[in-house]
Amino acid sequence: MDQPVSVKKPTSHFLGRYLTSLAGIVVLPVLLMALVFGAIFVTMERDRLRAEAVRIAQGMADSLDHEFNAMMTVLRALSTSPSLDTRDYELFLDQARTLSNMEGSQVILRDINGRQLANTQVAWGQGIPEIPFTADAAAVENKRAWVSGVTNNNLDKKWRFAINLPVFKNDKLTYFLSLNVEPSKILEIFKKNNLPASWIWSTVDHERRVVVRSVDLESFIGREGSAETAERASKPSGAFVTTNYENKEVMYAYAMSSLSGWRLGISIPRQEIEAPLWRMLSVWGLLTGIIITAAIIAVVLVNNRLRAGVRSLIAVSQQLGQSGTVDPIITGVKEFDRVSESVSAASIILREKTLQIRENEGRLRTLLDNLFVYVGLLDTNGKLLEANAAPMKAAGLQRDDVIGAGKHCALDRLG
Repeated sequence: MDQPVSVKKPTSHFLGRYLTSLAGIVVLPVLLMALVFGAIFVTMERDRLRAEAVRIAQGMADSLDHEFNAMMTVLRALSTSPSLDTRDYELFLDQARTLSNMEGSQVILRDINGRQLANTQVAWGQGIPEIPFTADAAAVENKRAWVSGVTNNNLDKKWRFAINLPVFKNDKLTYFLSLNVEPSKILEIFKKNNLPASWIWSTVDHERRVVVRSVDLESFIGREGSAETAERASKPSGAFVTTNYENKEVMYAYAMSSLSGWRLGISIPRQEIEAPLWRMLSVWGLLTGIIITAAIIAVVLVNNRLRAGVRSLIAVSQQLGQSGTVDPIITGVKEFDRVSESVSAASIILREKTLQIRENEGRLRTLLDNLFVYVGLLDTNGKLLEANAAPMKAAGLQRDDVIGAGKHCALDRLG
C-alpha cells in the first residue's frame, strides 16, 4: 500500500515579525554600503596623507638643495679670485670672510695634499690646525662640489658637514675649497613648513648618520640610522610603514636631495594614520545606531497601525451572519478599507439571502402545516427533527411530544 503523503503546513508568524524582517532587508544593504564607502574614504584619506607627506619631504629636499647651491656658488666665486693665482692668501682670507657671512661656518683653503692655507675662523698668521676631509676623493672624481656627511671635529667637538670644491687650473688640480657648516644652521630653512607637532622630520646623510632632527637634535645628531630603512628608501621619493628610533610604528615619507644624496624623512605616528579609520568607524557606528533606531520606531508604529486595522477588520467580520448589516469602517489603510467595504457589501447580500430563505421557509411551513398527511424530517439516526402541524393537531399532540422521538415512536403517537 502506498504510504500517505504528509503535507507540511506553512508556518504562520505575527505581522511584527514580517515587518522586522522587511526592515532588516532594507537596512542591512544601506549599512553595508555605508561601510564600503567608508572603507574607500579611509583608503583615499591614507593615500592623500601619504602623498602630502611625500610632497612636503620633496619640498624640504628642494629647499636643502637650494641652500647647498647657494653655498656652492660662494665657493665657485672664491675659486675665481685672482688672489689664488698670486698666492696672496691673506687677501683671499679677507674675500672669503666677506662672501661667507653664515654664522657658525668656516671657509678653508687647502693645497692638493690637504694642508690648510687659510681658514676664516683663524686669524692670519696664527697656526692652522689640520682637519681631515673625507670628501676630497669624491669631489676630485666628480670634478664638482661635493657634500660630505656629518663628522665630529676632534678640535672643538662639534658636528659639521663640509662642501668641498676642487679647484682646477688648466685641468690641473691646484686647491681644495671647503665650506664647513654646523648642521643646526640649516634648521631655519625647514621651520617654514609648519608641520604638526606630532610629525618628526629628520635629515640623514649618505652614510646614514642623522644630520638634523626636529626633536631632540643634540641626542640624535651623528647617530646611525636603520639599515632596513635605508634599503627600503632606494627610490628618489616614497613612503612606507616602519618603526622609528623609539621603536614605534610610523609611516615614513622621504625624498632624496639631488645635490648631496641626503635623505629628508618625515615620520607620522600610527595614530594619525589610523585616525581616518576611527573617524569612519565612529560615523558608521552613529549612522548604524540612528538607522536601527529609526527602523525599530518605524516597525513599531507601522505594526501598531496595521494591528489596529486588523483588529477592526476582525471585529467587523465577526458581525457577519448576525442581524442587520455591517457598516464599513475607516482604518487609514486603503487596502483594509477596501476589505471593510467588501465585508459590508457581503453583509448586505447575506442579509438579503437570509430574508429570502426565511420567507421561503415560511411559505414551505405554511404549505406543510396545511397538509393532513404526515410529513416529518428525520436525522441520520432516525430521530424526528420536524413535523407538519395538521397530523399533530388531529392526534391532540404538541410539537414537543414528537420532536426528538424515534421514527416508529413518532408514527405510533401520530397514528
